[in-house]
Amino acid sequence: MREGEGYGLAENLGKLRSARGLTHRQLADLADVSPSYVSNVERGRVTNPGAYNTWRMALALRVTMEELMGVSSLHQRSRISRDQIRRGALAEKVDTPIHSGTEPIDAGG
Repeated sequence: MREGEGYGLAENLGKLRSARGLTHRQLADLADVSPSYVSNVERGRVTNPGAYNTWRMALALRVTMEELMGVSSLHQRSRISRDQIRRGALAEKVDTPIHSGTEPIDAGG
């Protein structure tokens, strides 16, 4: 992993839980989930815990969901900069009709 990149949810959950000195049971009690659920997320057995459970665990660990999931540095790796979005560089592409052959497709709406 390159410097500045986040870990995934499983790795981050384990690192943050340990750093806070919490057991699986203690974190589970704080997040109102089962200890086996915390363990399974940490071990990568639960790959899609859902936003609600992720939020609850992040709240219990006092971090953002992005930090817990390891995506807080993704904006640095994006091909589209925030400045481009602010300047409207994408507006031209969004407003351009999609063509099928020579006729524009009517998306309805």
